[in-house]
Amino acid sequence: RRAAPGAMRAAALSVARVVRPRAGLACRRVMPFPVRRVSRTSFRASSSASSVSVSDADGEHVSGHDARVRRLPRERTAHGPTYVFGGTTRLRFLAFHGCASRFTVLFRHGVGVGFDAGELELDGTCEFEKRVNHGWRVRTAAGPPEGVRVESLAGFDGEQMKRLALYDADFGDMRLYLENGKEWSATAAAPTWPKRLCQTLDANGGASGNDALVVVDGGYFLELARLSAFPNPVLFPHGAWRVPNLGPGAPTFHDLASAIVGEKKDTPMAAAAALRVAARGASSKKEVASAPGRVTGEIPGRGRCTLGDASGDAGLAEALDAVSDRTVRVVFPDGPLGLGFAPYDWDLATGAQVMEVDNGSIASRNGVTPGMTFRSVATGNKTIASCVNFAFEEIDRMFDEPRPITVELQSKPPSVERLYAVEMRARDFAAGALATNKKKNKKIEFIEPGLGLPSVVWRETHSTIFVGDPGSGTPPHHDIVGQIELCHVITGAKLLAAAPWGEASDELCRRARPILSDDDGDEEDDESLLSVPTHRALSRQEISILETPGLCVVHARPGDVVAFSSAATHFAVNGNAKPCAACFHGVLTPASAHTLASYVGRLDPFSRDELESDGFGKHLTGRGVLTSELTDRSFEVAKKKDAECDARRKENGYAGSRLTLKEIGEEALDLTAVRFTEANQRMAFARESAKGSGKKGPEAWSDASRSSFFI
Repeated sequence: RRAAPGAMRAAALSVARVVRPRAGLACRRVMPFPVRRVSRTSFRASSSASSVSVSDADGEHVSGHDARVRRLPRERTAHGPTYVFGGTTRLRFLAFHGCASRFTVLFRHGVGVGFDAGELELDGTCEFEKRVNHGWRVRTAAGPPEGVRVESLAGFDGEQMKRLALYDADFGDMRLYLENGKEWSATAAAPTWPKRLCQTLDANGGASGNDALVVVDGGYFLELARLSAFPNPVLFPHGAWRVPNLGPGAPTFHDLASAIVGEKKDTPMAAAAALRVAARGASSKKEVASAPGRVTGEIPGRGRCTLGDASGDAGLAEALDAVSDRTVRVVFPDGPLGLGFAPYDWDLATGAQVMEVDNGSIASRNGVTPGMTFRSVATGNKTIASCVNFAFEEIDRMFDEPRPITVELQSKPPSVERLYAVEMRARDFAAGALATNKKKNKKIEFIEPGLGLPSVVWRETHSTIFVGDPGSGTPPHHDIVGQIELCHVITGAKLLAAAPWGEASDELCRRARPILSDDDGDEEDDESLLSVPTHRALSRQEISILETPGLCVVHARPGDVVAFSSAATHFAVNGNAKPCAACFHGVLTPASAHTLASYVGRLDPFSRDELESDGFGKHLTGRGVLTSELTDRSFEVAKKKDAECDARRKENGYAGSRLTLKEIGEEALDLTAVRFTEANQRMAFARESAKGSGKKGPEAWSDASRSSFFI
């Protein structure tokens, strides 16, 4: 089964699913960290919000503002920064949108009154008009629908308010990066991306797009996890360690980050080393053989593709083999070869790569696996000493020579760049990293991320680690199970972009789809999609991807958390300066379960051949999660826990991480309870619709796109 000389690209594309992801579909998603002790003495927070009393007369003067603006100490690490304006108005920032004209806040005006949660909105002026006399209006659940004007905020523009909201200097050495450090700027991470986009990312604390949301308060992030379907990505700076049981740990997030260093101990770990670390953590050959994990890389003339065996049941063992120096030598007698191969470089039509191997064949018995490349080919009459840059047509013709023919093959593809080790089990990786850094005698157990999230009705069994070389990444895709995905960046920088559901997601895929020309000069669609690299100048089409209407881009750094709906078309690229390690885990909540069911055409994504022959039969699907994984019991347990938490956070002694009655006000608390009840009803409809095999999903729900919940 050799690719005919006149149809080399067609042969390659006929098995493209082995080495290239299906367009818009991926199995999941597809600063050097300094080696130093992290000081935790520079921030002092009480263990309980009620144990510290901060008066409006306390606090420090904010540099750059007049004496009427003072910053109050945080009562907890998770709290957003709190300010007093004009002596009587107190604001605690919870979040802001990328447009810088809308902030979610806790608001109090006057003495001896409680807080109200609401939306602070720019009133009567346009940010782009550069007018000085800006005004602000706050809308709360308890106030009039049109809101009330806050006179003490007159004169502040959106940029000034963003800087106040992003304040983090009081965290001191607990931070794993400095917001104002050039080393951690978007320009350092993506030096070839449009300058204006990088400037916007830096000005917004790491978010671009009018609807992108930056959360600065841990309690509000948990409220979003409870109620939101995450129609746009949400960035929570330093969030992995600011909220208990949100980020991964060994036992703390800082301990885990300090263990993920390279072989020189002063650089972040690279992708190939990460695969070996995960294998070390799995501890036995049997466990390695069954452990998840893949590796992708950039191949000349091919773009980014999976290295080695890309079948559905391939895992860590196959990924390790793909980056190893293993070689095999096979002598083929007369008769069938038992393998199929195609050009290694599709554009230049050079080299040769194994695409499939028949079980029981001479190739299989000698250790040949899909993804291996030809090093040399020899017959009694002719020898090709190096196949790398040799014309595929000539290599193919060698097999028409009298047999026997000797072929030498290698596991690691030649000239492959920017490796990306993905979907490694985080537990294995953490154990291997701790052992590598001689911490195994401490008997430290890996702590899964997301254990503190409220209202979770289903979660992935194991979180996964992705480690990418600088500039590596994934093309635009949506996940097989469209869930809420949480990304905790541990080392390096990651740029993640997502388009809203529907037309914007479709447009992002369209802009990323390359157009090829066949031998007749006609255009044809390629199954793969383009990414947006950070290591080289961008083409016009790659720039166009970043200009997709509605696209939100997030620049996440060590300790940051990004939450997004993986049902939306999204892509991620690792920063160009250093390798990046991030922990991913997926959950379903009532609101996101409705979104999953809404994409009814994706609930059964695999063909019969993929299920029966390509190893995808054991993969979870959206329908399987909604009908089998998500049980009535998990549904009821989540509702019960939520009701219990709602009752506790009304009490004076509540010491959890959620926003309390005193912080958001009774009206806002009641309103969120109503919206949670509606989300549960929508989830019930979603589950019912998924039980059928038809093409009709649940009824549309406008609140799935809601991004504020207190008004």
